[in-house]
Amino acid sequence: MADEQLNKLERWWMCCVPRNSGTKIKITEETRKRREESMKEQDIARKEEQARKAEERAGAASSDRDELTDGQDRRRERREKRERDRQENPSRDYREDDIDDNLHSVGDMVRDMREQSEVIGLTLDRQNEQLDRIGKKVDNNNEHLQTAKKRTDNVQTGLFAF
Repeated sequence: MADEQLNKLERWWMCCVPRNSGTKIKITEETRKRREESMKEQDIARKEEQARKAEERAGAASSDRDELTDGQDRRRERREKRERDRQENPSRDYREDDIDDNLHSVGDMVRDMREQSEVIGLTLDRQNEQLDRIGKKVDNNNEHLQTAKKRTDNVQTGLFAF
């Protein structure tokens, strides 16, 4: 919208300013086409990136469910083994078994915390990538605004030169 207004203003200004004024502003169709192609390429790249990330998230979610099931299976197997041992050997001291169970539980918790920290690390990496892309877009927009400002300044100085 702003570009359209600037283009209209420039066209009007080019008609009104005498040709021997030495002021030249060139906006070519080629420049417009390059800008549009660049924007299309950026849109395509952004859509491909979003699709890739969605696939990664779907894969990560299914692997998390599999690991959770594996952890539950290990705990169930240990519990069943302990019950069989108690039935087979009732005179044994089971405090050691309780200590072993507690150590296994602590190990499982540490493993879970490690996995959670890895997921957090991946999330932070994705967010850093997003921030980098946003930063590039901000830089691009700043350049675009500076160019538009120069164009409006040229138009303005040309209008008041008479």
